[in-house]
Amino acid sequence: MPCLILTFMKLKTVIFLFLVYMFPTVCDGRDLMRYESFAISDGLPSNRITSIGEDEDGVIWFATWNGLCSWNGKRLKSYIEDEDGNKFGRLSNLQVLPNGLLFVTNDAHDSIFFDPRIRKTCSTPDSVPMSVAASRTNLADIVEGDLGLTIIRNGDVYQLPYNEGIRHEKQLHSFYEDTRGEIWMDFRNHLYHIWFEPSPFFYHHVWPGEFPYPFQSTVRALYSTSEGRFVAASRVNRLYGLSDTIVSVPFPGNVYKMVEDERHRFWLALRKKGLYVWSREEGMQPAFPDLQDVGLDDAFTLLKLRQQSKLWVGTWGKGIKIIDIEEDTVSIETSLYNDSLKSVHMFLQLQNGLVGACTTRGFHLFSQTGTPVYVALPDREVLCAIEMPEQQLLFSVMGHGLCWISPNGAVTDDKQLNVDGRVSAMYLQSDSVLWMVAETRLYRYSLSSGKIDMMDENDFGEEVAFSEETVLQYRDTMLCVGAASGFVELNLIQIDDYLRQRQKKADQAVTETILLYAFIAMGLLIIMGLVLWILYRGLVQRFKAVHESDSGTSAAPPVLSSNINPDEEVAFRAKVDEVMESAIGNAMVDISLLSKMMDMPKNTFYYRCNEVYRTSPAALLQDRRMERALQLLRQGECTVREVAFQVGFSDPKYFSKVFKAKVGISPSQVQKDSVVSVDKDESSVLPEIEDTQDNE
Repeated sequence: MPCLILTFMKLKTVIFLFLVYMFPTVCDGRDLMRYESFAISDGLPSNRITSIGEDEDGVIWFATWNGLCSWNGKRLKSYIEDEDGNKFGRLSNLQVLPNGLLFVTNDAHDSIFFDPRIRKTCSTPDSVPMSVAASRTNLADIVEGDLGLTIIRNGDVYQLPYNEGIRHEKQLHSFYEDTRGEIWMDFRNHLYHIWFEPSPFFYHHVWPGEFPYPFQSTVRALYSTSEGRFVAASRVNRLYGLSDTIVSVPFPGNVYKMVEDERHRFWLALRKKGLYVWSREEGMQPAFPDLQDVGLDDAFTLLKLRQQSKLWVGTWGKGIKIIDIEEDTVSIETSLYNDSLKSVHMFLQLQNGLVGACTTRGFHLFSQTGTPVYVALPDREVLCAIEMPEQQLLFSVMGHGLCWISPNGAVTDDKQLNVDGRVSAMYLQSDSVLWMVAETRLYRYSLSSGKIDMMDENDFGEEVAFSEETVLQYRDTMLCVGAASGFVELNLIQIDDYLRQRQKKADQAVTETILLYAFIAMGLLIIMGLVLWILYRGLVQRFKAVHESDSGTSAAPPVLSSNINPDEEVAFRAKVDEVMESAIGNAMVDISLLSKMMDMPKNTFYYRCNEVYRTSPAALLQDRRMERALQLLRQGECTVREVAFQVGFSDPKYFSKVFKAKVGISPSQVQKDSVVSVDKDESSVLPEIEDTQDNE
């Protein structure tokens, strides 16, 4: 039975790929694949997942070797045991039942019904499923290879590379596509979550042929044939799209450039191998019996002249060869070589018929017969060039950015295009939009509006390393750019709307950032204002206290505080007078006891005293004790020692010290002054009494 299932899956894949082949290789409406991986550190109870399912609410459930796990669209949640502490164990299968229960089995052959709403296991329902449903597949098919997984979805081929050096990641255990079209795949140590987003970009890692064939290396040559077929070549000595089987047989070297002549033959410049020609009748053949003798062993770039059977071949070290390809036997008509014309990057045929060559020493312009016309930028390495409207030429120069050449030959450095990196290829679309390829970025310059847009890995879905001189418009809707391990396809119809939406999101993000910083700045200003207000208030209170102390007005009647209710302040003062009166004679009283007697927290009592009396509770009690002591001393009925005990001092000497510091004179002096004053009053009264008695 397993063999029959495997055979059926392989047959299904072959039939599906055959249907893919029946449609155009490059089509519209592709989606951008994005993915993320999860492990134990991300919330999985175990890295081994045995089964995947989905409930009616769209929650994805995983059966693992350490219980259950769920994904609600935002995060993972583990269920190692139920609410009663019963562990699930090592689960082997999972099925989501219509009533919302989860039916799982473990390695102990236990059948468990779990209700995720109450997190408890349930008794066996009346109807138990006879079998457990396997992970289903809706729209996608997969092919597992040595380098990764090939995912085929809606006719599009996506590549999911394996992590290098992790052999066991090449063992796929579970594959599931949910109702949203998102894919879940489990390897031995990682869970992959894959989803697709609408995008005008698509990165081709694989050429869909009889079997999905990975490019594996840089695609340096792209071409659109006269028959409307798209052709690509990579550095693994393979040409895609020419033969009837889509993928041709290997050829001798790495193709850097290819062109088609009127007889539908393909001429290919193979780096380190020379010039080759391909035809359906004869297949791949060298252009000459001995390429090294004719100086074509290191062909780098090609140009087929318009309406002529002339092929220009640019080499890397041996100049330019002009070849007559009209007859079956080709011949070299002209060789162009000098010290400044050794290595050629690319050719460009202008509208007036002249041929330009971008070399390591300037831009050389020739007639169609090879006669030199002039040399521009002889001291610079010109990478590529393009003819712009009004007969202007735009160049990319190694280490110098971009520069322009006007029809009169004047050279000016570019000041309107802000392009980072080395521009290796340019393409003018309908005389209105200029595309520029620069290392890992793609630039779109609108000649009418003067606006330039930059696209990078955030748009492509991954970092892309573009190859040199490889940009092609296929039909009317696609722009294809060669890159490492494939090529990037750009939908020209969708790109305008995409850039508008991207700009809208960028403006929204800027607005949100500005608002965030504005709120932060406002919060800081409010905090600074509060701090300054508190400091100002403290300084004002201190100034008032110093002023009252200097002017001797501290004994003035208390003024009600403006910060609390007047009625509350009157009640507070009355309560303080009562508490202080009862605490004056208690030598053991402290702030804790006072606040307890006031029925207030200590901090509140301290703060309220400062607010109403402009002093602390301890200082206020000390003042009340000194006032009472002064009153008792003036009465003269008690000694200093007795007065000290009555106002809460256990040490008369310390009382005398505090009293003198507060009143200005010692307690004994107050007593003496009080006695003298009393004697004077009595002496002034007694004589009057005696005189009265005498008269009687």
